[in-house]
Amino acid sequence: MKHIIWDWNGTLLNDLPVIIEAVNHTVARVGLPQISLDDYRTHYTRPVKRFYDRIAGREIGHDDWVLIDRLFHEQYQARVAEAELAPGAGAALAKIDLGPHDQSLLSMAPEVELRAALSLFDVARYFRVAQGNSGPPGGFKTEHLADHLTLIDADPSIVTMIGDTVDDGHAAIDNGINCVLYDDGSHHRADLEAVGLPIADSIAEALEIALAG
Repeated sequence: MKHIIWDWNGTLLNDLPVIIEAVNHTVARVGLPQISLDDYRTHYTRPVKRFYDRIAGREIGHDDWVLIDRLFHEQYQARVAEAELAPGAGAALAKIDLGPHDQSLLSMAPEVELRAALSLFDVARYFRVAQGNSGPPGGFKTEHLADHLTLIDADPSIVTMIGDTVDDGHAAIDNGINCVLYDDGSHHRADLEAVGLPIADSIAEALEIALAG
């Protein structure tokens, strides 16, 4: 039996257009330049504050970062219903749900925001554990993944994470589990390739690689 840990934003949920709109709404409020999809993929990183530092071309102060984080999440929440599940995501979740495999979800989105989204897109029932971020915003995924592995209580040798970010890949490596990176999210493919993990062009392909590994 395999256990699949799914990422949410940019992986199961195709919300990148909503994210970019929310970023542009936010930066307009604080006097920073607008960005395109290419800009987002070029500059996106964690911790997320560094992403805004890159957009600004300077280090953003603490108070400005707190304001940016609040404005972004307010706008994202207001528009998340415009997003859609990634192509093939529903079928992939249903396939694992039929057994014999198991699945959970780990997101860096705030816990309350994640719960609302899982309800909105009617997928909460698929996950044995669905975990968002209840700590400080914008950090790395490594520690959250360690907590998640404790919650699911699965042998790391049978666990594979599927995500769309460089941070997902590094978190998996740091925690000693397999990972497949999905190339339709937050980064250019070259950045994903630099991590040195398998890369899939679709959710279906990502799951196939994960179950075969």
